[in-house]
Amino acid sequence: MDLDRLLADAPELLAAATDLAGLEKVENDLVGRSSLLAETRRQLGTIAIEDRPAMGARVNEISKRLTELIGARRLELERAE
Repeated sequence: MDLDRLLADAPELLAAATDLAGLEKVENDLVGRSSLLAETRRQLGTIAIEDRPAMGARVNEISKRLTELIGARRLELERAE
C-alpha cells in the first residue's frame, strides 16, 4: 500500500471506529511507530538526495491530513459519548 492509497482509505477506516479505543487502534495503524507513514519517514535517508525534498514534503502533507482526519473523528466520538 502506498501513501496515497493510505490517505484515500483513511476516511473509511476512521468511520469504522465506533469508540475511542477503536479509534486509537486505527490511529496507530495510520500514523503510529510501525505504520507505513513511519516506515516511509525512516526510509527518506535512503532515497536519492534530489528526491528527498519532494518526498519529505509529501510525507508531511499526508501526515498532517491524517492527523486532521483522526482529530475530527475523535471529536465526533467524544461528542457521542
